Amino acid sequence: MLTVARTLSSGEIAEVGNTAGSIRQVPLSRRALEALEGLPPRLDTRLLFPAKRGGTLNLDNWRRREWAGALAAGVSIFEIARIAGTSVRMIERHYGALLDGAGAGIASRLDAFDAQREQEEDRAEEV
Repeated sequence: MLTVARTLSSGEIAEVGNTAGSIRQVPLSRRALEALEGLPPRLDTRLLFPAKRGGTLNLDNWRRREWAGALAAGVSIFEIARIAGTSVRMIERHYGALLDGAGAGIASRLDAFDAQREQEEDRAEEV
């Protein structure tokens, strides 16, 4: 888990407030945790991941790439909203195009569910 204690707001790094939803715990994959642990200490910036030319990353581009990957991996929009500290409505409004690709994942999960149910029904008939 990663604790979010600072955020980027209007291009400036800001400490998060003391409200219940402002400090968030973000679950990370083992690969992401290993990448964080492998980062060398930096003296030139407070950012963990500065842009190639320095400064902050373009958040719209980052969200488009990373959230699309999370959706493709089966992470729900509700889960993304929760760890991002925002609402499903805001994600749909600003990044709704990312959700279009989630349909294939939903269909494959429904197909897998149907296949499992059919196998269970077949086993029940054999008994």
